[in-house]
Amino acid sequence: MGILDQFADKRVLIVDDERNIAISLAFNLEAEGIRTIQTAGDGLSALELQKSEPFDLILLNNYMPRMRGPEVLAELRRRGDWVPVVMHTTSNREELDLDGLHLAAFVQTPFSMSEYIETVREVLKVPPTRVPPLATSETNTGSDKLRRSRKSSPRGGKRK
Repeated sequence: MGILDQFADKRVLIVDDERNIAISLAFNLEAEGIRTIQTAGDGLSALELQKSEPFDLILLNNYMPRMRGPEVLAELRRRGDWVPVVMHTTSNREELDLDGLHLAAFVQTPFSMSEYIETVREVLKVPPTRVPPLATSETNTGSDKLRRSRKSSPRGGKRK
């Protein structure tokens, strides 16, 4: 199986109200061979999509209209949905109430697209689970690399 075939059957939902970020992430994921990518511009739409057609991974922004990222994550877990979630935000991880929500990875913005895509690759390599992970409240991957907050060098400007 080639590198591009490795993730061909994966379904990814990108949730971000900034359309240019969602498009850029989708373009880069398609370059990795992921064929099924959908986007949602707010948290409530994301919850509806995940309920109707479950995804293998959700890339979730923190600040969005109608429902913030941590609220989306909490609702998924309340429903018993343990889909891996990678959250990206300008906030520090410590500023967010994510304890017990089993976030797969955290990406600080502004981010390096190549580092973000590498994070996605690592998360998708972990076999899916439908029960609450036991490892830590930060990750269900067991990977020290993903437990750490991912930061890129400042590129100027902040985004949500």
